[in-house]
Amino acid sequence: MTLSPQLIEKLNAEKHKLKVPRSSTLAISTSQKILQEIKNKYKLESDEEGLVVVTIFAQQGATAKNCDGNMTIQFLGNNIKLAEIRKIFNSNGAKSGMRKFCRSFDQDIFNIAILLDLPGNLYQKISKMNPNRNFTDKDKAALSDFQSNNEEISQDLRQLIQESFNNKAQKKPRGK
Repeated sequence: MTLSPQLIEKLNAEKHKLKVPRSSTLAISTSQKILQEIKNKYKLESDEEGLVVVTIFAQQGATAKNCDGNMTIQFLGNNIKLAEIRKIFNSNGAKSGMRKFCRSFDQDIFNIAILLDLPGNLYQKISKMNPNRNFTDKDKAALSDFQSNNEEISQDLRQLIQESFNNKAQKKPRGK
């Protein structure tokens, strides 16, 4: 079977809106709406500045569901609570989508984290698991729970991130 040009055109138009339940990333259109809403709510100049807000939270562990919603950052004169950012995700149909969002922008977030000297949320854990290893600032920025598929990060670091997940799974009691 050969796909018709009409179907190909429809699929190309639809792929940015497609919401697949088991996807590891968030739809581009949803991500753009989230960034636009963050920009508008905090009177930021660009969607990129909205991405900086998410980056700061994500590097501090906000992609974890149990992260305290009272976590607050100051950015460009705004006091911003994680709970407010989560409401924006929720209002855009991405209640538990911060990690998927971050995977969608993994390289951009990595670059922002390097510029801001923000270690990833797994840095402390991974450094304890590897006490003889010296991590560069770039390495530290890469060690976040959403960076395990970023091909711009070394395979070695991605493996350490994956091992930290495996380590957590082994410690978790059965039935939980």
